[in-house]
Amino acid sequence: MFSSVDDLAKTHVTDIVVLDTLREKELCELTQLTDLQSMLNKEDFNRSDQNMIDKLERPRKRLTEFMFKIVQISLYF
Repeated sequence: MFSSVDDLAKTHVTDIVVLDTLREKELCELTQLTDLQSMLNKEDFNRSDQNMIDKLERPRKRLTEFMFKIVQISLYF
């Protein structure tokens, strides 16, 4: 396991799969890496899901809203 995104960036790792383990800060750090290709599926982030987001607890809600933001502005697609 890597202690930071910077440590990961120094390696020859080319593919990473993240499954429900990130906090908002970590996701934000990952989006700052060059040559990052996000695999967020736009269809999974439908605005009609806002009711579901409103019911989430604060940390999960912030992370989910950040993911929506990434998809909306299409930073890495």
